[in-house]
Amino acid sequence: MVLAALTVRLVVVICGFRNQTDPADHHAAFGWEMGWVARSIFEGHGFSSPFFPLTGWTAMVPPLFPYLVAVMFRLFGLYTAKAAFAILSINSLFSALTCIPLYLSARYALGEKAAAMAGWGWVIYPYAIYFSGTRVWDYALTGLLFTTCFCFAQRLHRQKRLLVWLGFGVVYGVATLANPSVLTMFPVFLLLAVMEIRRSDSRWLLRCAVAAVGLVAVLTPWTIRNYRAMHFAGPVRDNFWLECWAGNNGDAFESNAVWAHPASNPDEMQRYEALGEIAYIAEKKAMALKFIEQNPKFVAGLSLRRGFSYWTASGALARRISTKNRWRLQMFSFARVSRC
Repeated sequence: MVLAALTVRLVVVICGFRNQTDPADHHAAFGWEMGWVARSIFEGHGFSSPFFPLTGWTAMVPPLFPYLVAVMFRLFGLYTAKAAFAILSINSLFSALTCIPLYLSARYALGEKAAAMAGWGWVIYPYAIYFSGTRVWDYALTGLLFTTCFCFAQRLHRQKRLLVWLGFGVVYGVATLANPSVLTMFPVFLLLAVMEIRRSDSRWLLRCAVAAVGLVAVLTPWTIRNYRAMHFAGPVRDNFWLECWAGNNGDAFESNAVWAHPASNPDEMQRYEALGEIAYIAEKKAMALKFIEQNPKFVAGLSLRRGFSYWTASGALARRISTKNRWRLQMFSFARVSRC
């Protein structure tokens, strides 16, 4: 399965890796924020500048993937075709290796036949092929790490040694440094394990604490870095309120999420440079909270449509937005721009 998946993905990489070297929009195609931070690391500016201008320290993206891209830049050159081929090939390897935890998880839960179907399904899954073979981003790395954590969590309740629980926390911490969105499932996985062992093992609370210690131990160095460099007390990234504003002040499946970002809006870029990252995101927090307070039904409806679209892949329904809501959004946006 792994060899078949890797072969399919490498064919896609060979056909399209040169597209990543397009210099349009300051090499945006080469990883967007991830690529710009990797460029900054490569040029000796450290983990900084998530957009094309050199704007100083950042916590807008998680650290694992940008450092990986920076290594490829160091080995093969900045924004070169060789670097693009290398990073997309590594992405493809990550995606191919995901067959292993998928297979093991399905076999554990459903048996050999279901495991074979899950593994081979991943081999030919179009989105897995596309995003690993054509996009410089953390999709494949996060997918591999999270499915590994899931496979680990399935068996966690059988483990008596505290070292194993500590290892689970450490592995989950690494996955969080790739993409902090996976962190929301950590307490869920621990809860599922506890439900299996709490009647037969009185030390279940200690085991959960040890797992949490492993997680915190991995996240602490980057948290300290964020605080020392930016006075931001957060474990991985700081852009929640920017994304909240961009995704909820209109239909995120339309164009509003694009114009709200500095990477695609020159006015927002100037604002980001003038205020600095922390102050800029604080401003977006105030704007997002005000919009949600004034439009609770709109935001609730948008959230429901987004959730429905995510779990059913019905993008057409998620893109629908009433004329009334469009008009209200336009009026609110005009008022915000006028006040700014």
